Amino acid sequence: MSIAHQKTKVDDKTVILHLETKELNQQNSSDMKQLLWDQLTAGYSTIILDLSAVKDVDSSGLSAFLFGNRQALARGGGLLLVKANEKVQSLIRIAQLTRVLQLFDSVEEAMKAIQGE
Repeated sequence: MSIAHQKTKVDDKTVILHLETKELNQQNSSDMKQLLWDQLTAGYSTIILDLSAVKDVDSSGLSAFLFGNRQALARGGGLLLVKANEKVQSLIRIAQLTRVLQLFDSVEEAMKAIQGE
């Protein structure tokens, strides 16, 4: 099972993944990790993950985000989460991951952060 998504290439190092799945959990977290890994091994170091369709994330989903972020950082980039709903943002805060995972309200904000604006 793969994670339904749309992919937008920004440049040679940056890609936007618009997730179309409603949940990231134990059942599909390995697929999420694989999706992120595939982007990194294709040469992208920065992944903007559009979570607007995602309604729920559990600890396995958070683990996939941490995996992607760690691997992206090792390549000089990062994993940027955009349009996470309040429930997902709350889980990230409760897990005390706000210093590790970057959250943005929009793709435009994430792009500005990448460009150092």
